[in-house]
Amino acid sequence: MLELALALMLRAPGDWLDRIYVAPPEIGARVLFDHLDADRKKRAEQLEEVFRLAGQAKMPYPVMAQAPADSLAGKQMEARLTRLDGLGLQVRAVQTMMAVNPARGREMALEMRVPAPPPGSCETVAVAVLDQYYGLALQIAQRGFTAKQREDGEPLKYLLGVVYASTSPEQLQGAVSMVRQYGGTEEERGALLGALAVSLRAAVANPRAYAATPALAEEMAVLSKQAANAGLDEAWAAYLKTQQKAEPCEDSGNYVFWEEGTGRELQKELARLRPAPAKPDAEYEARVTALLHRVEEWRKEDGAPAMALFHMKAQMYRGVLDMAATDALLESVMASFVQFLRDAPAKTESPAEWMIHFQRMVLPWSPGGMKGVAIAKEEIRRSGDGVMNLLVDAGMAF
Repeated sequence: MLELALALMLRAPGDWLDRIYVAPPEIGARVLFDHLDADRKKRAEQLEEVFRLAGQAKMPYPVMAQAPADSLAGKQMEARLTRLDGLGLQVRAVQTMMAVNPARGREMALEMRVPAPPPGSCETVAVAVLDQYYGLALQIAQRGFTAKQREDGEPLKYLLGVVYASTSPEQLQGAVSMVRQYGGTEEERGALLGALAVSLRAAVANPRAYAATPALAEEMAVLSKQAANAGLDEAWAAYLKTQQKAEPCEDSGNYVFWEEGTGRELQKELARLRPAPAKPDAEYEARVTALLHRVEEWRKEDGAPAMALFHMKAQMYRGVLDMAATDALLESVMASFVQFLRDAPAKTESPAEWMIHFQRMVLPWSPGGMKGVAIAKEEIRRSGDGVMNLLVDAGMAF
């Protein structure tokens, strides 16, 4: 096992970096971004490819939700931590390109459309987080244009286009913050405030997103005090009237884990296995093995969406790993866990959510610690899975 680890450490990046295309686009983009070439020309080419691949991400932007961590919406929100959303990857690619080729970085930013989440409904618990886009737009407007372009009013034209396209609560939260921070001449500021007033009046009722964006009211209060603009204040009042006349969303549409069914039974059995014995115990090992088999055979949960079942099953594998106090148990559970992640449709259907569990699988948790990590890597090699092997080679296993 030690020889294998050393061989992998000595493997040159060129031996695996060209394998990014075996992975979902957002994983390939993240791996490439984390291993950019030192050569300026090559680095620029790689950033172009990161930008292109990120545009194909299944999770176009991160989300937030007022939901329990152990729920479908909670996992969608946790997936933000994997940094596999298309918006975040594209923003980071543009910002990095600005240091390599400022003109091309600006062009890439201008190629990005204002993120437009579908109209919200009470059945959709998660709400888009778009702050990164508006932060990038502000950065480009302030520092991304040449002196000649600034004389020609290009930054203002750019920002006006962004503001006019921002009519949902999620978009407006970023747009108001962007306008407040831009500064500019009095004429520019007046034009932006006018555009913002138009967008506020154009917003339609979206109770879920309205409730999830309290920072919008805070930003508006600061901007209103700075601007002293009657038209903007009237538009804000109209926006509030539109949003508040809609019925608030009830707490529905979000599947919460472990409340009933097989999942609840398995959780209870896992709890009965705690704590693991300090010394080897044949009877205890048999109970852990029996629970592992039940997890492996778990194929259906009445009323649970497919992604909810995936998350619950992956969490059960992680829980059983915590009970594997011997090398034999660690190897058995890890082999099953690796196979589960290898074959899970979530790997391609929702890579960011899949990555949550891959990363947990290869962390040095007790009782196995680094031994558990070594076993995980060995099982990944044995599985032949291109995506997991790429992640291990890229050093994204920790």
